[in-house]
Amino acid sequence: MDQHAVNNHDLSNPTTDVGILLKFSEERQTKIWQALAGLHAEFGAHLASMYEGIILALQGNNPEKISIVSHLARELSVILPIYLPDIPVRQKSPSSDQILKELNRILVVLDGGQERTVSDEKIREILTSLSSNLQNQASQRDQLNAVVNTHPRLSTRPAYLNDAFVRQWMVVHDYFVKNSHHQELRNKRVSSSSGGELEANWSTLEGLMQKVLVSEPFFNAIQEIDRILSITDPEEKNADELMRLIVEQEHRRYFFEKCHNPEWLLLLNRRNAFSSPQEPVKRDGYIQFVGWPESKYLVRIASQKPQEVYDIIKSLNSENQSVLDDFLEAALNSPTGIAARYVELIKSKKWLQGIYSLRLPDKAADLMERLASEGKVDSALILANEIFRLRIDEPIRTSDDPDDLLSVIHPDAKPYFDEWRFGEIIQKKTGTLAMLRPTGLFEVFASKLHDALVLEKRENAPDDFYEYSHIWRPNLSHSRSRTEDAKNILVDGIVSLINQYKDDETVLGNFIEVLRRHPYALFRRLEMFIFNIKSDKLLSQAEAILRDERVILAYNLRREYFPLLGKLFNKISVEAQRDILATIEAGPDIKKKEDQPQEQFDHICADWRGIYLAPIQSYLPEPYKGMFAQIVEKYGEPKDDDGEMTSWEGGKSPISSADLNALDLPQVIDYIGAYTESDDPFGKFSFGGLGMVFASVVSENPVKYSSSGDLLLSKKIKPLYAYQFLCGLKEALVKERCFDWEPVVDFCYKIITADISNLVAPDGEREQDWHSVKRSMAHLFVEALGKKQCEVPIEFREKVWGIVSHLVEDLEPTSEDEKRDGAATLDPMTVAINSVRGEAMHAVVNYGLWFARQQSDEANKNGIGMPSEMQLVLEKHLDPQKDASLAIRSVYGWRLPNLFYLNSEWVKKNLNVIFPPEDESQALFMAALEGYISNQVYGEIFPALKKVYWHAISLLGQNPDPTGYRAADIDERLPQHLMIVYIREPKHDDLIEHFFANAPVKARAQAINFIGRVLIREMQGYLDKEAVTARIAQLWDSRISLCGDSDIEELQEFGWWFKQSPFARKETLGRLNKTLEITSGMIDVAYEIIEELQDYATELPTETITALDYIARAEREYHDVEYKKNEYKEVIRRVKATGNVDAVKKTNDLINFLGSKGFIEFRELL
Repeated sequence: MDQHAVNNHDLSNPTTDVGILLKFSEERQTKIWQALAGLHAEFGAHLASMYEGIILALQGNNPEKISIVSHLARELSVILPIYLPDIPVRQKSPSSDQILKELNRILVVLDGGQERTVSDEKIREILTSLSSNLQNQASQRDQLNAVVNTHPRLSTRPAYLNDAFVRQWMVVHDYFVKNSHHQELRNKRVSSSSGGELEANWSTLEGLMQKVLVSEPFFNAIQEIDRILSITDPEEKNADELMRLIVEQEHRRYFFEKCHNPEWLLLLNRRNAFSSPQEPVKRDGYIQFVGWPESKYLVRIASQKPQEVYDIIKSLNSENQSVLDDFLEAALNSPTGIAARYVELIKSKKWLQGIYSLRLPDKAADLMERLASEGKVDSALILANEIFRLRIDEPIRTSDDPDDLLSVIHPDAKPYFDEWRFGEIIQKKTGTLAMLRPTGLFEVFASKLHDALVLEKRENAPDDFYEYSHIWRPNLSHSRSRTEDAKNILVDGIVSLINQYKDDETVLGNFIEVLRRHPYALFRRLEMFIFNIKSDKLLSQAEAILRDERVILAYNLRREYFPLLGKLFNKISVEAQRDILATIEAGPDIKKKEDQPQEQFDHICADWRGIYLAPIQSYLPEPYKGMFAQIVEKYGEPKDDDGEMTSWEGGKSPISSADLNALDLPQVIDYIGAYTESDDPFGKFSFGGLGMVFASVVSENPVKYSSSGDLLLSKKIKPLYAYQFLCGLKEALVKERCFDWEPVVDFCYKIITADISNLVAPDGEREQDWHSVKRSMAHLFVEALGKKQCEVPIEFREKVWGIVSHLVEDLEPTSEDEKRDGAATLDPMTVAINSVRGEAMHAVVNYGLWFARQQSDEANKNGIGMPSEMQLVLEKHLDPQKDASLAIRSVYGWRLPNLFYLNSEWVKKNLNVIFPPEDESQALFMAALEGYISNQVYGEIFPALKKVYWHAISLLGQNPDPTGYRAADIDERLPQHLMIVYIREPKHDDLIEHFFANAPVKARAQAINFIGRVLIREMQGYLDKEAVTARIAQLWDSRISLCGDSDIEELQEFGWWFKQSPFARKETLGRLNKTLEITSGMIDVAYEIIEELQDYATELPTETITALDYIARAEREYHDVEYKKNEYKEVIRRVKATGNVDAVKKTNDLINFLGSKGFIEFRELL
């Protein structure tokens, strides 16, 4: 073929030099040929011709077929890697073994007795061949490794599959090298190669080339893997073929999940299939334990090949909890003898000491129970020791002060998995061990309990006898907490064993021996717990602990010591009784403080002795009997706190609302005035509880209680009741229960004009003071003046304004208040409604509305609805020199529509004051803006505010604390306002264009989201629906044309537009596909789109499958595919049912793609 013919080679019709049309036997051969031709603009056709020549030679009857094919295949196997992209070439020196082999050949030559010149020439030939061949071979292997390690599909496979790829390539390459030069004839030997061997080697090379060059449909390989799986007795060639077939991750998963044949194990192990377990995937601070398909296969065949599986697992290390789960499952499937050997692996490789536990502890517990029941008790106990191993987190410091001991939180010891399962395993999985080896299990529990105390450092150094178990476990019989920690769970296990063997003296004796190996007081308590159960048989051991001076003096052992003392005192020896009484008489082990009164110290000591003598008072000899009698006579019967914790149920009212309401008003006031709290800070009843009940009766019957104010003042009742009185009236207004306003207004007016020093002071900081009363007063008048129901009569205008104008000058919120509350992520609007001046400013606006409601409509139209006194207050607090509060400024924005209604000209005149555009006033601007955009869009105000909106766009994305609560977040609300304006008013499009050109992507995304989620869904309410539809379409088209990769977050929100689309179906789908093309398939509410695509599939099959394909291929975890699997299938079925060739082809491609992502069930749709 001349150069011209090569350069103009028709890639669709391979031909021989004589122009005979070559029909490849399979479509894949055509694809390989075309891929070779496309590797290089100039030389690709030569590569394709070499491949074509091999196919021609194989089809013909040329007696030199083996030599010709081998020669071409050898060249192709060497040349092809050079033309694949990004392949590095590195020369390697031959290995020592290879050099030694060739040097041995030289020795043979030297020993052959030939002439020196002849031997020298042969040696030179051997060395030259050695250097050339080994370097070429090393270079080729490096090239092949680089091919698979940089290949877009092959590089994602485990190393053993790519090692097999390179190994097979090199094997067939060596075959073709050997058979391309008639080496046998040179040595006067007949060629051993056959036509079948040639075809087998070529088939292997062709298959390897196909994996590199051609992207095959996923399910083609699945079909071949099914054939491989059907082989009963697989051979080496079958394993080699399998290595070539597995290209995608899901091919591998499919094989190992479907394979139940143990005969594959040896073949796969020879190819290192089990050498590298799947590692955990760590990404963005999270860890994912991905399953390892190979270990699933090991689990299934462990019962048939137990030793082989054990040997493989023994050689492996892994931190992947999913893989370790499988290893333990393999152990459970193995015979008992092999299963027991896994225990050493669990221990030495620390399988159970990962902080992320899945099912591992449960499977280990199952193995423990099985080993115990099948006679491997020692192994089961070793495993129990591993399962119940504990750990502890580092202490948490809440303060930087090193001397602040209370700022250090010491965590409890805990298992390597959750405490609930820890308890479940002890309770439900240790029964067989408890029956067969109780002392061994008891020792495990005790040693782990000891470990917990050491880890927590709860001992009182240097005397480690003392710890705090009497606090966290006051009663050994049961825990006081439903949610138990590891220590309590272990104590439960120990106590359960003691109760199980309470009648077995030998076992209990063994338990005591175990407990005595541990020094802490908790173990002495457990000893005494046993003695209390079985004292008659263990009297001598019980006597020893009862007379132990350290035990007697220890405050933390009383709960167990006293019952045992009372039970056994008259049974133990006289010597032991004397020792005990002498210790009691000498105790307690405390010293008098210098400033402590002697009487108080004597009382404490007497109480202590009385507590110890009380259990044995019936057996006391003189003079101890008289000692006890004197203690009782002087101080009363001794009472011991047994350590149980109690909860406080205080804060309740001493009287119910029904009983309080049954009294007449003067009696109610007398009752609350006379009530006093107990001195006990944990008393059951409180002033606060009574106050809340008072508020509730006021709200339910405000007519009866509206005149309470004068009585509260005249009887000098605490301010908390005045506070609750006003709270009750406000609640009554909310429920539209009306009352007489005159006594209420008078009461409030008296408070604001009174000298606070002459009023009753509150009892302590916990109670509401008179400032709190003012706050509740502000809340009341905001409610009262802002509604028509139960309206305050206009005749009280002077006093009402006096109250409101007084409250609006309150110092709260101060600048310090706003800094503090701002640090707590409270926005200005929230601060305003929770402060006196802020609520009073709302009351000022409501005062204006209240006043306007009393005027004629004509007067309001003339702009005289805003009272002059109100206007003066508004202007005063607009001056930053007089009131720089952001909370107050937010009220101006919040109530701007009301102010505009009262006096539009005043608002227009003061807009630049309310919304100051200067940089130094940005905080005030933002406070007012947040207040305003909490409202809906007002068409009559918007033109005046257009400049404000324009400036606000430049401030989008500048929220200093986006995680904090905002009553009206401008990043959310401002885009919503602008989209409403866009829909309603075309004349403001310059503002909208400014927004999309300058706003950050999150704000633009919010705008698109709002149209789709809210405005489109309200289309039926628009009178000019067609015009609105056209504007929405214009916006979508505009954003598609202007947006790029950096705008994906915005474009994704068009997903909300699809389900409620007002456009024609073809237009809708067309716009969606253009959007998906830019976003690479990423779209919001994809699951809704998938549902809707079912209705588009029959009418628009190509567009529908294009959209589904985009969405399916988007880079994510494929949750939508799993969640909407049935909808995916239905869309595919409907598209295929149309018979549209292009759509069906695209559908089949999608099916193969979904299969490659693990959705094998889509195979049925091919």
